[in-house]
Amino acid sequence: PSFRPAAAAALAMSGNGGNGANQLRHSMERLTAAMRELRGTSLRAWRQDFDKSSTGWVSKTEFAQACRFFGCPSDQAWTALRSGNPSGHSHANLRFHELDVEEAANVELFETVLWTKTGFDLEKAWAVLDTEGGNRSVVLMKEFQRGCRKLGFHGNAPLLFRGLTNISKRMHKEQFMYLGKLCASGPQLPNFTPELKLLRSWTMEVFGDIANLLLRIPMVANYQGGWAQNLEPWELPDFAGQLQVLEYPGDIKETTWQVAECRSGGPGQTHDGYWTSGISAFNLISALCGLHC
Repeated sequence: PSFRPAAAAALAMSGNGGNGANQLRHSMERLTAAMRELRGTSLRAWRQDFDKSSTGWVSKTEFAQACRFFGCPSDQAWTALRSGNPSGHSHANLRFHELDVEEAANVELFETVLWTKTGFDLEKAWAVLDTEGGNRSVVLMKEFQRGCRKLGFHGNAPLLFRGLTNISKRMHKEQFMYLGKLCASGPQLPNFTPELKLLRSWTMEVFGDIANLLLRIPMVANYQGGWAQNLEPWELPDFAGQLQVLEYPGDIKETTWQVAECRSGGPGQTHDGYWTSGISAFNLISALCGLHC
């Protein structure tokens, strides 16, 4: 799924915003540079200095305290980050993917792999990372990298490892489990309606992972090494028909409508009760990951 952090508008501002925009951008660049300089990665700094309670988000007060530690003014940085907040509230809590766009994109890529391969079951993912098969509570960097390749992750595994650990030699299981709080599309999000929860659990139970469902419908072809060729989107009645062929146990019409809404701006209804826009692999993956527009 595409990465669209709330801070993108503030960070991407150029001449249109004048000196104010440049000051905000400079403030953010200064903060993230300080985080990387002191802790090695922004994610490690986020864990150790911002999200000390491991909730996955920080308040304005917590953000200000961390900014003081890094010697950066918090007011300008907070304004920059909140300018694109979808809630419209300047006091809304902050998540990591709003703070460092580049590093968060690597986290999101791993998150997508976890959804595709394990349904974001972190216990299953840890079992893959524990390449020695000993049900251990610690993995080393090389083991983590091998496990990431086995999962089909082609991002920056060493960067992710360093971000989730306090030292760069070993990762404890509880540190890996922090992804459940960190990732913005965890199963606790309200985007998971009862229909989409059923679709997700059915996908993992019957097909093992999202990729196999995409191949069976089919919505992708030539799946290999984490990459696949996207096929043409399905018309909604045809997609519903495929779910019926696959003996999907839920409300097929309602599920089809909700999948069509994901990352699409909403379908246009026709006289027969179905919709004009098609359903692509992107729509289905977004629905299974709880990523709505």
